[in-house]
Amino acid sequence: MEICKNLDKVKHTVEINLCAKYFRQAGHHTFAKQAYLRLGDLKALMGLHVELHKWDEAKMLAKQNPEMEQMIWLPYADWLSANDQFDEAQ
Repeated sequence: MEICKNLDKVKHTVEINLCAKYFRQAGHHTFAKQAYLRLGDLKALMGLHVELHKWDEAKMLAKQNPEMEQMIWLPYADWLSANDQFDEAQ
């Protein structure tokens, strides 16, 4: 993460994206989140939250950016139903 933090976000966008990708693949939510926030890539951040089932953070991001709400509701309902929470999923 230290290397990623020290990269200039204007000059090294590709490299920061690559760091985020590797953090995401490794399941390091916090590091990937920090990389996406540095880039201002909210769509990728929402995808990260959904992929790693960080529903509280996904809902908070959707509340701040209503255009992103549609990105979470179906995956969240699927997750709820898969975890025996059928009433909440409906």
